[in-house]
Amino acid sequence: MGAEPELTTGHPPYLHVLPIHQFERMENRFFASLLTLPMAFTLAFLGLLSSTATACQEDRSPDKLGKVEFVRDIQPILRDHCYDCHAGENEEGGLNLAIKSRALEGGDSDSPLVAGDSKKSLMFQLVTGVDKDRMMPPEGNKPLSAKQIETLKNWIDQGAKWPAGTDVI
Repeated sequence: MGAEPELTTGHPPYLHVLPIHQFERMENRFFASLLTLPMAFTLAFLGLLSSTATACQEDRSPDKLGKVEFVRDIQPILRDHCYDCHAGENEEGGLNLAIKSRALEGGDSDSPLVAGDSKKSLMFQLVTGVDKDRMMPPEGNKPLSAKQIETLKNWIDQGAKWPAGTDVI
């Protein structure tokens, strides 16, 4: 067996940090395990922080109280499923969903939103297929998921709050 490493700091051996290769030569591995335990806890804590941060970034759904926010929850749905046909220079059916005032005016049909009542809102009726001939998005386009439809329903039922300054031009 090799000689015990010499400690020159004057501190007890358990307070002295040795290079890792010297732990292999120590006859008493108890001290080595004491020094690696804090490292294990630190790594576990960092892993927990990382997974929590990832979960927070991925959770782009209504907050814990169920409150739906236009910019966080609704605008991405409109961008992904509606703006190709109902924004900018494309205003199929005379409807522009990228500008609040234009959206509330409606297009060739009634206003798409009845704040507080999703069942009376044309937008909700069209995405849920109440009128099979006018299903939105139209055939050939990716339909809204059940979660997106529920989010849209909740937003309308909560008053369809559309903050100023969120128009997409």
